[in-house]
Amino acid sequence: MKNDILTLCAYHESGRVVFAYRAGFHCDGIELSAVDPGKGKSRLNGGADTALIQQILGGNHPVISPENRNKAIEVAQNLMDVYCAGTCTRIYLEEEGNIGELVELDVPVQDEKPIGAIQKFLTEINPGHDPAFPSKRMAVIFKKLRAPEVWKAIQSLASTAVTNGEKLLGRFEIEDALMAGGLRVQRAASPGFSVGLTEAGKKKEGPETRASKTIEFESESPADILLKDFFRKVRKDWGEEEVAAATQHVKDIIRKY
Repeated sequence: MKNDILTLCAYHESGRVVFAYRAGFHCDGIELSAVDPGKGKSRLNGGADTALIQQILGGNHPVISPENRNKAIEVAQNLMDVYCAGTCTRIYLEEEGNIGELVELDVPVQDEKPIGAIQKFLTEINPGHDPAFPSKRMAVIFKKLRAPEVWKAIQSLASTAVTNGEKLLGRFEIEDALMAGGLRVQRAASPGFSVGLTEAGKKKEGPETRASKTIEFESESPADILLKDFFRKVRKDWGEEEVAAATQHVKDIIRKY
């Protein structure tokens, strides 16, 4: 494939999706950008870890009990790999795998903000956390990209995404491409994942499920932040999943009208 903007964006998104699946997450959709390789979107399905992921990325850090501390650190570290993987994959493609110490790490804002939020969470939960953790994880990711089974899965998904253009690639299309690339994928739905039937007889997620079970791989907009703050103030009995669902519902209404 020619390394145009759409292709670079496809590799950026495919890299983080592959690392998401390797971490035990799923992805409900990919949308590419033909304008900026860093402005694509991937919707992460965190399953049972969704609430914790939303807290990590939203900066709303709860008090973590000692028995849950290791799990929280593990989820945050996996998230760091996912958000770093997009940039690493795109650079790896551009440099044809020749990654030296002086390679420029051009991290888009859409990734830079969540990487900062994850690093902050890890520092707060572990005072001895390494300040250079993000750059060290990128070095590890570059090494993992050399593994044929990893790169083949990325290539397969990127090729499928480019063929589909800027349209949204759904979860089953994503997982078909990953399996075609040799990645083992468990297709069972996450706990609490509800589905319904469309008129055509196909299963389709409801908007409530998408809002509560998925997290977009992009930084929150000012509108997202304002809406979430509003709902947290007026509905103090809501958890982060309810806040995210209400915010998404308002955004869907705005897009519709």
